[in-house]
Amino acid sequence: MRDREYALYHAGEVREQKELAARNALPQIREDFRQLQLVNNGLMKQVVLAKTLDYRLIAQAVGEIKNRASRLKDNLTLPQLQAAEESARKAKAQEVAPDAAQLKAALFDLDRLIMRFVTNPHFSNSPNTLVVPQADQAGRDLRDIIELSRALKKSAQQLGK
Repeated sequence: MRDREYALYHAGEVREQKELAARNALPQIREDFRQLQLVNNGLMKQVVLAKTLDYRLIAQAVGEIKNRASRLKDNLTLPQLQAAEESARKAKAQEVAPDAAQLKAALFDLDRLIMRFVTNPHFSNSPNTLVVPQADQAGRDLRDIIELSRALKKSAQQLGK
């Protein structure tokens, strides 16, 4: 009974701490969201305009995309996928780009994922409104971005050798 009373008494403090942490994370979320788009745009410009792919630059860019997306995943409160679906996505993402043509195609897939993530209506809704299908799609896109960028970085490093 005493533990219950303590928990009820201090419940407001926990809520305030979570709200403070969310407010402190907001500038980082904005920066990551912005940089994710900028790095992706720069990468796509290089992939489209260059006659040959610069594997070092690709590895560096997709590494930054992975880092930004991972931090966004930690800071945003998006729904979690089922474990079986997530393991299937990881297995699919790890089989990427044994040659330059497939790497280029996978980079365009990554671009489509990033654009779908950043244009998701979930981010333009009111902060107090949750549309579950949109939030779920944003969570799935973010996880796919992380897995695909991890596999692309590995492929670019291997092709660069």
